[in-house]
Amino acid sequence: VPTFGAELRGSEELAYAERLHRIVESSTMLICSDPQRKQRFLSCREIVIHNAENFISRPSVEDAGRMRVFGVIADVRHDERFVQPLCSPLGLKDLWSAATSVIAKKRSFNTASIMWLEGSGAISPIYIRIPLRIMLWVDSMLEKLKSL
Repeated sequence: VPTFGAELRGSEELAYAERLHRIVESSTMLICSDPQRKQRFLSCREIVIHNAENFISRPSVEDAGRMRVFGVIADVRHDERFVQPLCSPLGLKDLWSAATSVIAKKRSFNTASIMWLEGSGAISPIYIRIPLRIMLWVDSMLEKLKSL
Protein backbone atom coordinates (compact mmCIF):
# COMPACT_ATOMS: atom_id res chain seq x y z
CA VAL A 1 0.00 0.00 0.00
CA PRO A 2 1.56 3.31 -0.99
CA THR A 3 2.17 5.90 1.68
CA PHE A 4 1.43 9.40 0.47
CA GLY A 5 3.07 12.45 1.97
CA ALA A 6 1.58 15.86 2.49
CA GLU A 7 0.49 17.80 -0.61
CA LEU A 8 3.42 19.94 -1.71
CA ARG A 9 1.71 22.00 -4.37
CA GLY A 10 0.29 25.38 -3.49
CA SER A 11 -3.34 26.38 -3.83
CA GLU A 12 -2.63 28.26 -7.09
CA GLU A 13 -1.13 25.14 -8.71
CA LEU A 14 -3.94 22.92 -7.49
CA ALA A 15 -6.62 25.36 -8.68
CA TYR A 16 -4.95 25.57 -12.10
CA ALA A 17 -4.72 21.77 -12.39
CA GLU A 18 -8.37 21.36 -11.37
CA ARG A 19 -9.53 24.01 -13.84
CA LEU A 20 -7.43 22.51 -16.65
CA HIS A 21 -8.81 19.06 -15.86
CA ARG A 22 -12.41 20.35 -16.02
CA ILE A 23 -11.76 22.11 -19.34
CA VAL A 24 -10.20 19.01 -20.90
CA GLU A 25 -13.00 16.81 -19.61
CA SER A 26 -15.71 19.16 -20.93
CA SER A 27 -13.96 19.56 -24.28
CA THR A 28 -13.60 15.82 -24.67
CA MET A 29 -17.28 15.25 -23.94
CA LEU A 30 -18.26 18.00 -26.39
CA ILE A 31 -16.03 16.68 -29.17
CA CYS A 32 -17.13 13.06 -28.70
CA SER A 33 -20.82 13.96 -28.58
CA ASP A 34 -20.91 14.67 -32.33
CA PRO A 35 -19.24 12.28 -34.83
CA GLN A 36 -18.62 15.10 -37.34
CA ARG A 37 -17.03 17.31 -34.70
CA LYS A 38 -14.91 14.37 -33.54
CA GLN A 39 -13.74 13.73 -37.10
CA ARG A 40 -12.86 17.42 -37.59
CA PHE A 41 -10.88 17.37 -34.35
CA LEU A 42 -9.06 14.20 -35.36
CA SER A 43 -8.21 15.75 -38.73
CA CYS A 44 -6.35 18.51 -36.85
CA ARG A 45 -4.07 16.05 -35.06
CA GLU A 46 -0.90 17.29 -36.77
CA ILE A 47 -1.69 20.92 -35.92
CA VAL A 48 -2.34 20.05 -32.27
CA ILE A 49 0.94 18.13 -32.03
CA HIS A 50 2.82 20.95 -33.78
CA ASN A 51 1.40 23.54 -31.36
CA ALA A 52 2.30 21.39 -28.35
CA GLU A 53 5.85 20.92 -29.68
CA ASN A 54 6.19 24.68 -30.21
CA PHE A 55 4.96 25.42 -26.70
CA ILE A 56 7.46 23.00 -25.16
CA SER A 57 10.48 23.67 -27.37
CA ARG A 58 9.98 27.36 -28.24
CA PRO A 59 7.88 28.94 -25.50
CA SER A 60 7.17 32.64 -25.54
CA VAL A 61 8.50 34.78 -22.71
CA GLU A 62 4.91 35.20 -21.49
CA ASP A 63 4.14 31.46 -21.49
CA ALA A 64 7.37 30.52 -19.73
CA GLY A 65 6.87 33.35 -17.25
CA ARG A 66 3.43 32.02 -16.36
CA MET A 67 4.75 28.48 -15.96
CA ARG A 68 7.50 29.43 -13.53
CA VAL A 69 5.03 29.44 -10.63
CA PHE A 70 4.76 25.66 -10.93
CA GLY A 71 7.07 23.38 -9.03
CA VAL A 72 8.56 20.06 -10.04
CA ILE A 73 9.40 17.40 -7.52
CA ALA A 74 12.52 15.80 -8.94
CA ASP A 75 12.68 12.97 -6.42
CA VAL A 76 10.63 9.80 -6.02
CA ARG A 77 10.22 10.44 -2.29
CA HIS A 78 8.34 13.69 -3.02
CA ASP A 79 10.22 15.38 -0.24
CA GLU A 80 9.67 19.13 0.01
CA ARG A 81 13.44 19.68 -0.10
CA PHE A 82 13.45 18.54 -3.73
CA VAL A 83 10.76 20.88 -5.11
CA GLN A 84 12.24 23.04 -7.85
CA PRO A 85 10.65 25.65 -10.11
CA LEU A 86 9.66 24.37 -13.52
CA CYS A 87 11.71 27.16 -15.03
CA SER A 88 13.73 30.11 -13.82
CA PRO A 89 16.12 32.58 -15.46
CA LEU A 90 19.52 31.12 -16.29
CA GLY A 91 22.94 32.56 -15.61
CA LEU A 92 26.28 32.06 -17.30
CA LYS A 93 27.07 29.07 -15.07
CA ASP A 94 23.81 27.41 -16.15
CA LEU A 95 24.56 28.10 -19.81
CA TRP A 96 28.00 26.52 -19.41
CA SER A 97 26.46 23.49 -17.66
CA ALA A 98 23.89 23.06 -20.43
CA ALA A 99 26.53 23.46 -23.15
CA THR A 100 28.88 20.91 -21.64
CA SER A 101 25.98 18.50 -21.06
CA VAL A 102 24.85 18.79 -24.68
CA ILE A 103 28.41 18.38 -25.98
CA ALA A 104 28.85 15.31 -23.78
CA LYS A 105 25.40 14.07 -24.89
CA LYS A 106 24.35 13.95 -21.25
CA ARG A 107 20.64 14.53 -20.78
CA SER A 108 20.75 15.47 -17.10
CA PHE A 109 22.00 18.87 -16.08
CA ASN A 110 23.91 19.73 -12.91
CA THR A 111 21.91 22.81 -12.05
CA ALA A 112 18.59 23.17 -10.27
CA SER A 113 17.38 25.92 -12.59
CA ILE A 114 17.20 23.66 -15.64
CA MET A 115 14.05 21.62 -15.20
CA TRP A 116 12.54 22.98 -18.43
CA LEU A 117 15.56 24.22 -20.36
CA GLU A 118 13.64 25.95 -23.14
CA GLY A 119 11.30 27.66 -20.69
CA SER A 120 14.21 28.79 -18.54
CA GLY A 121 15.95 30.09 -21.64
CA ALA A 122 12.87 32.05 -22.70
CA ILE A 123 12.83 34.06 -19.45
CA SER A 124 16.60 34.54 -19.35
CA PRO A 125 18.56 37.61 -20.47
CA ILE A 126 19.23 37.88 -24.18
CA TYR A 127 22.94 37.09 -23.75
CA ILE A 128 21.85 33.69 -22.40
CA ARG A 129 18.81 33.16 -24.63
CA ILE A 130 20.57 33.56 -27.99
CA PRO A 131 23.49 31.15 -27.38
CA LEU A 132 21.11 28.67 -25.79
CA ARG A 133 18.78 28.73 -28.79
CA ILE A 134 21.73 28.30 -31.15
CA MET A 135 23.05 25.41 -29.07
CA LEU A 136 19.64 23.70 -29.00
CA TRP A 137 19.21 24.22 -32.75
CA VAL A 138 22.64 22.72 -33.47
CA ASP A 139 21.83 19.79 -31.18
CA SER A 140 18.52 19.15 -32.96
CA MET A 141 20.23 19.31 -36.38
CA LEU A 142 22.86 16.81 -35.22
CA GLU A 143 20.09 14.50 -34.00
CA LYS A 144 18.30 14.75 -37.38
CA LEU A 145 21.55 14.00 -39.23
CA LYS A 146 22.19 11.03 -36.98
CA SER A 147 18.76 9.59 -37.76
CA LEU A 148 19.45 9.68 -41.51
